Amino acid sequence: MLAFVFVILLFTGLFSRSKGQRLLIQTGDGNITISKRTIERTALESIRGINGVRSPRVNADIHSKKETVALEVDCFVFGQEGLPTIGKDIQERAKNAVESLLELPVTKTRVRISDTKTKTSERVV
Repeated sequence: MLAFVFVILLFTGLFSRSKGQRLLIQTGDGNITISKRTIERTALESIRGINGVRSPRVNADIHSKKETVALEVDCFVFGQEGLPTIGKDIQERAKNAVESLLELPVTKTRVRISDTKTKTSERVV
């Protein structure tokens, strides 16, 4: 009995997919697979041109069954004022770029900004 359970667990581990590494979109003609890295890179490129934003990192949370994506952006801002305005700009740019790429909704975009000048941190949800 123990050997049977072991074999089942072994096969489950070998053949299970890691959660959220790819977005699988089913169409009438077949499947479209888009990698998490592609989604994160698209969001990252969209916010790179914002003045004062340094070291941005993007994490995409993918839900293939619901065909939705949520984004989380962490970055530093140097010598800028109006952090909420900068945060909203980051949200809009990242969301619009990913929605344009995927033609699917981005359900949530969280932005965490750290201001190195004043050592404050703001979170825009």
